[in-house]
Amino acid sequence: MEDLIEDVREKDKIKEPEPRRGRMKNRKPQTDDARYWQRLYRENRRKAVRLIVDPNPTYCKIPKAQIQERFKRLGEQKETDHHIYKDPPSSNEILST
Repeated sequence: MEDLIEDVREKDKIKEPEPRRGRMKNRKPQTDDARYWQRLYRENRRKAVRLIVDPNPTYCKIPKAQIQERFKRLGEQKETDHHIYKDPPSSNEILST
């Protein structure tokens, strides 16, 4: 398969794909560098504001599997006991009154 891809790239003169560059993705915030904050704000405003408001965030420590299991149980169909409800009156009973 790789040979086939290489042959097509050579024949059609397709360049090798370049890796994505997330310039600001994993950089540690430099609080004293104004250029860093300006670039981050341009690229990802939400992240910039989040880092300014809460530079040391705390994340949920509940395991993902436990959360999924909880909501799965909540969404399951449950048996309803219909004996607690009265039988509705018939149309004849309603009309006779």
